[in-house]
Amino acid sequence: MSILQVILGLIISVGIIVGILELFERAQNTNKNFQLTSQVIQITTTVDRVWQFRGDYPKASMTETVINRGEFSGQSVQGTAPNRTIISPYNTAVTVTGAGGRDYSISYADLPANACSAFLERYIGETREIDGASVEGTALTIPLTGAQIDTRCTGQADNKYTVAVTY
Repeated sequence: MSILQVILGLIISVGIIVGILELFERAQNTNKNFQLTSQVIQITTTVDRVWQFRGDYPKASMTETVINRGEFSGQSVQGTAPNRTIISPYNTAVTVTGAGGRDYSISYADLPANACSAFLERYIGETREIDGASVEGTALTIPLTGAQIDTRCTGQADNKYTVAVTY
């Protein structure tokens, strides 16, 4: 076997390994995005259930109440009461904040671009479920469009996006 054949074999092996790692990373991101969607549903369901008969939402953090009543536990919560934080599948902070009246926001800090898009895409075309959305503090027009999401969830040098939705 010549040195050229050995080098060619190594190059092919490295290519295969890189391809496998990329597929694994894509599968992980798909799984995390599914977990993110499940977490949003868990938070919104908890808020709806807890405040169903309470009237207006407070003009303050609702995160601790959501943790207590939403059966969050383990790795999805960090800190000690009454200042705990919900943790996203991307290991970033999640806050739930009341805006008074019947509005509240869920904010995810430092999501990667694919998660920024995944979080917002479920609301494309919606005019009843959400009252507002923003990426990095810039408000998006409701109803959301794929073009808006594609524009706002790209371009950050660190590939981290703070995304908020108001319900």
